[in-house]
Amino acid sequence: MKQLIKRIFQTLLGISLLLLISGFVITYFFSEKVEKTVINKIQEQMTSELQLGDVAFSLYEKLPSASVKITDLLAFEKEGFDKKKLILTINNLKDADRSIRFYVDKNLKNNAIFVKSKNNYILSQIFFEQSHEVVFRSLTKIIQIQGTKHYPARGKNINNLIKKIYTKSFSKVTLGGCFIEMVNDSIIISKEIKY
Repeated sequence: MKQLIKRIFQTLLGISLLLLISGFVITYFFSEKVEKTVINKIQEQMTSELQLGDVAFSLYEKLPSASVKITDLLAFEKEGFDKKKLILTINNLKDADRSIRFYVDKNLKNNAIFVKSKNNYILSQIFFEQSHEVVFRSLTKIIQIQGTKHYPARGKNINNLIKKIYTKSFSKVTLGGCFIEMVNDSIIISKEIKY
């Protein structure tokens, strides 16, 4: 019985050593070919030029699978830096900003009323039926004006307020020096009175 166990152990050890040695031999003789094949396959999929740091093939790192590890991979656009595209992008962003400002002004004019006698703004339900960016900027502007701040309230807080207004999950809140309350389907924004 001891002989049989010894024989099985020797056989398993021999097979393990054979696999280990054959793995080293395969890695030694074929790693460069595998690395080049992987790089060529990546290059075929990309339209830009690649710059590689180190490429390493291993049978043991991700056992039982073989792996190719690439470090410091950089992809460069073949055309290089395109100043015309950058200028076009900047002009498109400026144009989009002008359009948004137009709709913010329109939203403030048509859907927000300033009641001089009470020194507050009343925002209709339609005020909040605009795009998120228009509502965000319109509300920020009113809170900044009404709260007499030189800087706007934090964007995160404005977004949270907008969510609460949409879900009708609040009745009164303060933000940016303003007292904001929901009355029926309207929002009333007045200057926060501090004692």
